[in-house]
Amino acid sequence: MPMLHAIPGRTKTLPPLRVGVGGPVGSGKTTLVEMLCKTMRARWDLVVVPTA
Repeated sequence: MPMLHAIPGRTKTLPPLRVGVGGPVGSGKTTLVEMLCKTMRARWDLVVVPTA
């Protein structure tokens, strides 16, 4: 995902980056989050909080 390279490296002194994903049932939210996690986990510590 080329856009992720535009996000600067984060340090412990900055607040956490929060990303919200919303949309109707079947719109691909889970697929998007899975792709983001696979791409981002090598560079950042991740926490995913699923809500229904």
